[in-house]
Amino acid sequence: MANPTEATLGTESSSRRSGLKQSVLRRMIKAELERRRTRNPRYSLRAFARDLEFNSAHLSEVLNGKRAMSLEAALRLVERFSDDPKTVSQLQDRLKEKPKKTVVADVVLRNPVALAVLAMLHSDDTSGGAEWIARSLGLKKSEIESSLRQLRAERLVTVQNGRLVATVDAPVVSMGADQGLMDNLEFSSLTVCVDPRRLPEAKLKIDEFMLQMREFFDAGAASKVYELQVQLYPWAIAESGKKSK
Repeated sequence: MANPTEATLGTESSSRRSGLKQSVLRRMIKAELERRRTRNPRYSLRAFARDLEFNSAHLSEVLNGKRAMSLEAALRLVERFSDDPKTVSQLQDRLKEKPKKTVVADVVLRNPVALAVLAMLHSDDTSGGAEWIARSLGLKKSEIESSLRQLRAERLVTVQNGRLVATVDAPVVSMGADQGLMDNLEFSSLTVCVDPRRLPEAKLKIDEFMLQMREFFDAGAASKVYELQVQLYPWAIAESGKKSK
């Protein structure tokens, strides 16, 4: 097995300042909703929102990843999950956790297909398995199956109820001086499965980030020239089914 490398797990940028991990929040809300539905199969999302004293449309958007929630709102929501102070405290601690790091083998981090497969497993529909992933990415099924073997060997993917499931969020691959590269070079990448409707907002956020970085560097004593690039592009072109270059 290749030497492992630490990779920071991806978090949702809209709530980084508040320290809230939206994926954790969604899992917590969904788990609580399912727990209540086991007692009452007719229990609806609208009833759930009413009991939590929360706007049902807003809650639906949070669960679908279309809207972020502030740390303050999330903590208020969690306080209504249980009457047990210990349970509430544990849930609050989970929300406040800093982004963790996961140990991922270099053979996975340096395999773009494996990272794309891992991202696809965060899609709302993973019932098609390797064949569906291959068709979605415009690759051969054999390539997908090879990457899945790597991911399962590293326990980044498992099978639950006959479906492939990712055990971690999409890792932010960061290679810098600690990995033997030039001390003045930093390279980071994130491969994620996205909702295409959020792309216009994502592009605006990239523009804002670039302006912020320019202002950040302008404030220092300038002496060397660097180039900062941010690229956002699809893995596959829908019309042709071929991988984008």
